[in-house]
Amino acid sequence: YFPDEEVIEKSSFNDHFWETLVANCPLINRIALWEVVEGLELAHIHSFTDRGLVALSQLKYLDFMELRPINCTGNGLFDFLNGFSDEFSGQRTFQICVGGKSIMPEFERTDMDFYDAVMSLLTRIASTPANELHFSQQRIVLRLKNAITNPVEKEWSATYLDSLKKLVARVKEAHLSLHIRVTMHAYNRKSFKSILELGLYAAHAEPSYWFGWDDEESNRDVVFVNRGGRIYPDDDTDTPVRENVDASDSEFDEDSDDDISDVDLVL
Repeated sequence: YFPDEEVIEKSSFNDHFWETLVANCPLINRIALWEVVEGLELAHIHSFTDRGLVALSQLKYLDFMELRPINCTGNGLFDFLNGFSDEFSGQRTFQICVGGKSIMPEFERTDMDFYDAVMSLLTRIASTPANELHFSQQRIVLRLKNAITNPVEKEWSATYLDSLKKLVARVKEAHLSLHIRVTMHAYNRKSFKSILELGLYAAHAEPSYWFGWDDEESNRDVVFVNRGGRIYPDDDTDTPVRENVDASDSEFDEDSDDDISDVDLVL
């Protein structure tokens, strides 16, 4: 379905656009940048980078933002989240899509940008002292969505997942007030086919009901969650998965005959 209204070329929403918006409309509290046609494999807005995203953190009253795929990094996301004034005591909810269909040869590969952004964002958080992580003391909810959810290779996912679990443990140890939620497709504790989204919020923030984060679990300390899909064949018979799996591998029953199910890993 294509609307009758005139559409705007996505490159118009570049860094200069957002910087101009911030300078001239400082009281804006909601931003929604959607695609008029849903369900397409989208390319990101190449000209909407960290610069434009960080500029938006100067909007003191911004309490809601939803962005279609943009060209930001984990470092840009960190500076955006950590740049907001604490003068506003309300909740801020941000849903940002990262990654997108690669457009070659004009631009570099972009379909794996989400995975890079997750690692660099969490690395910055883990490396930041608690007294300097301002957004952990504010009511900020981030839902970082993967714009490309095509399956990744099993071996790559296993290596990535191992690094991600170690990084999440560092974040949880350094910042007790932060909740982290990683939603995956075909996750079995050893590998996955894709990561759908990263959720990040402070203990006193309340994620939107529409995110569906409480549909199947109420434990806010849950970190890794599976949402459907069959795991890779080599693991299908060897490592059955149960719900509410603890982080300790010693408690995982290798001989269980339970069906493949959703996984909750608590750190």
